[in-house]
Amino acid sequence: MSSRAVVFHAGALGDCVLALHVVREILPRHATHWVARSPVAKLAIGRSRVATVTDLDGPGLHTLFIENGPLAPEVAGVLAGADVVVSFIGGPDSVVARRLGAATRSRVLAVDPKVRPETIAAPRHITTQWLADLDRPPLREAAGRVPLLALDCQAVEAGARRWGPPTSGTRGRVLLHPGSGGKAKCWPLERFEALARALRGNGWQVAWLIGPVEHDWFGDGLTRRLEATAPVFAGLELPEAAGLIATADVFVGNDSGTSHLAASLARPSVVLFGPTSPQLWRPLGPSVHVLAGGGGGDPFAGFTVSDARETVARAARSHQTPSESHQAAER
Repeated sequence: MSSRAVVFHAGALGDCVLALHVVREILPRHATHWVARSPVAKLAIGRSRVATVTDLDGPGLHTLFIENGPLAPEVAGVLAGADVVVSFIGGPDSVVARRLGAATRSRVLAVDPKVRPETIAAPRHITTQWLADLDRPPLREAAGRVPLLALDCQAVEAGARRWGPPTSGTRGRVLLHPGSGGKAKCWPLERFEALARALRGNGWQVAWLIGPVEHDWFGDGLTRRLEATAPVFAGLELPEAAGLIATADVFVGNDSGTSHLAASLARPSVVLFGPTSPQLWRPLGPSVHVLAGGGGGDPFAGFTVSDARETVARAARSHQTPSESHQAAER
């Protein structure tokens, strides 16, 4: 009989991906039921150790956040049969942790997800802080190509069809995602456009991935603007976007949840950091390449469009088999 864990998580896409890494590390043999807000938890069903998911904003679960009063029966329902409960909604002294402890006889592990000053000062990755709170060593990142999330063939084939047939002699597919949860974390759009032109000039098949957030940051005319440099995929649901990302040879994005998703799919990724710290927030995966800014008036001054173009080529080579590398060298 397999062990069962229940995981509570209230954060967005990127934080949820990092929590998936931590849970896989501390509970490698447990099937997990997630009570979460991020749609990436549902994407992980059957593609990881995630078996089922309940929406954290579903009926009755708000009672976990209330200090006094009865817990709704839905809380007992999601906790039934759990060997261990993991909460990423505050430390052991938080209201949620205390309420969970009162609702189950199972072991409750509680992690405060907020970064602490000593973690920033170190600096160390946020998952190292979380694991230290659980008396566990830092993550051992996979050296091979084993993804955190393994998409089925149908999803990958659907993603490949979106690209269309490759152009003769193309070096590979590069997917550009210019957005992030905060506009300050976005590499200037004109530099992204210059990168798209440079990559196409070097024989890469290039496409854009955008959603509603990107339109918020860059305006309603964004799709038309980007189509001047490469095809645009807009408004995809998360499973569709994941299938598209999974068929890119290289993904390029900012410090964003989508970059964490790309890394979780074991895609070679070039992640552009400006005002935030890659030491704290770098996506975790077997082929993640970081370009970091230099601070000051331009938080992205530490690298150029040429640096990004060269890093794309390096990321693609790092993921090739020896035979593929030989063929690339001959070209």
